[in-house]
Amino acid sequence: MTAFLKDWEQEKKAFKANVLTELQNGGAAIPADFKKAAATFLKADTGMTPALKEVDAAFGKGHRKAVMDALTALHAVIEKTAVKVLTFAGEARSKSAEVTDQAASDALSEIHMAGALFNKVVIGFETSVAKELEKLQQAKSPTNTKIDIISLEGDMDAAVNRFKTEAKKYSELEKKFKTLNAVKHAEKAMQAYSKAAARTQVTEARVALEVFFEGVDDLVDHKNTIAKDKSKPDAKYIAAVGSLCDALTTIKSARGAVSYKNLKALEGKGN
Repeated sequence: MTAFLKDWEQEKKAFKANVLTELQNGGAAIPADFKKAAATFLKADTGMTPALKEVDAAFGKGHRKAVMDALTALHAVIEKTAVKVLTFAGEARSKSAEVTDQAASDALSEIHMAGALFNKVVIGFETSVAKELEKLQQAKSPTNTKIDIISLEGDMDAAVNRFKTEAKKYSELEKKFKTLNAVKHAEKAMQAYSKAAARTQVTEARVALEVFFEGVDDLVDHKNTIAKDKSKPDAKYIAAVGSLCDALTTIKSARGAVSYKNLKALEGKGN
């Protein structure tokens, strides 16, 4: 059974202790607003604990699809957590340049570096979980086959959720142009890809990914249709649709293309 939650708790505890030690080393010269921000940040719930608890539980059951679902959820949490960690580290760096006291400046610089390293730890959990899922795939496969796991669905979900938030500001335009309906084709294909990839169904995963690519192209066409509409829709709504298209196109041309290449290679080997 995996122990990702235990690893996270240890890493989080070590990072917190490091920050508190440096705050003490910096003394009274460390700005009060940063001390307050640090206390809030260290107490904040990142969501990593419940997400990794689900990961460990899924591995405990030995179900590949359940692990993939947990990994997709974890991906979203990691994205948000990484932003928060880097923001905190950036604040420490800025304060380090502002204070005149050398001890305080050095302590803030150490906190900045600790934050940068902690961010790598946070991001690293996704890779570790993916690799463990690949081992589970091999254990369940009669031919010892695995698919290199790349969490594409998490990226897609994040992009769609951002658009949903923006679309609320333009409810009448969304009611008319139905962009959320236009993206469903790509969403369903991605969900099918995740399911097939988790279960080491190579051809099914490849086909689903191709359908996802087609769905992304259709969404881009949808955006272009909106932009040409004679009613001249709000430019900010068009920009929000464009951002969604850009995010999904990036998935297609970057991580998606890598996954597709891996799947084609596996098919070439007769898997």
